[in-house]
Amino acid sequence: MPAEPTPDDVKTVAVAREIVDRPVRRNPPWRPTTLTVRKFLKICHLVEQGAAITRACEVECISYARFRFRVSNSPRLQERLKEAEKTRFDRRHEEALESIMEAGQRSWMAHAWFLERTLAHLYSQRPFCRPSGDDRPAEEEIPAEVLARHRALLLEQAREAEARQAANRSSELAG
Repeated sequence: MPAEPTPDDVKTVAVAREIVDRPVRRNPPWRPTTLTVRKFLKICHLVEQGAAITRACEVECISYARFRFRVSNSPRLQERLKEAEKTRFDRRHEEALESIMEAGQRSWMAHAWFLERTLAHLYSQRPFCRPSGDDRPAEEEIPAEVLARHRALLLEQAREAEARQAANRSSELAG
């Protein structure tokens, strides 16, 4: 009959209770999940609060590529995202103006800079004219004769290419 093991012969292993009882996550955060309407709206709210779209997607465990793919396929989602980005821009604009005004309490130059940029016609030292796209000189029109000549050359080249392809096909069939 085998001898009973003594306490010195038995090996024991201590297992941390946290490791054994740890809950298993179904979706690890690095795996992209599906973009639901709820997650999309959460991303839009984060963007409206000033977060970058990539960071908002990361917070909601959605890959940026998947987010952009879904948004590009839906005009309704595109419109909602544009609204969120506009809200973010307006919020940042207001924060920047507030910061300039706070800096103006300590230094007159901040207020002077603001006035010079926003009301240039009143506070700029030199006359200021911002160039627009309409100020460019118009390009000269190409004469109709030149266009007709180019069209004829292109048609001739296309016919030559078709003839070469037909000759190649006939030589392949014969050989």
